[in-house]
Amino acid sequence: MGKVIPLHQKIVFTTSVGPSYVNYKMPYNVKKVPSPTNSWGGFFNYSIYEYETRRYQMLGGSVRGDLALYPGRKRKVGMSLGGFFGFNHKMTQGGIDLNLLIGTTLRKK
Repeated sequence: MGKVIPLHQKIVFTTSVGPSYVNYKMPYNVKKVPSPTNSWGGFFNYSIYEYETRRYQMLGGSVRGDLALYPGRKRKVGMSLGGFFGFNHKMTQGGIDLNLLIGTTLRKK
């Protein structure tokens, strides 16, 4: 479910909120295994980890907001800056994104 709010002729704010489904594979019981030796004197050594996984399937929620700017006259190219937030009982995440918008996306009234 979302909402589009025109702030100016060339600036639009969009929001959306709704449920989400998460299929999460989480490692646990992580153990570091000694890396194998090689003839380069340890220069190319790397760490090896052994672990088990648990799979979680859960419901959650998501919230998103974007501010889109169309600087040209024809409003065919623009950019948007937005943020998102997702939450459930196991893991919460959020972030920002920057997008390039190409195409006619705004209707003239």
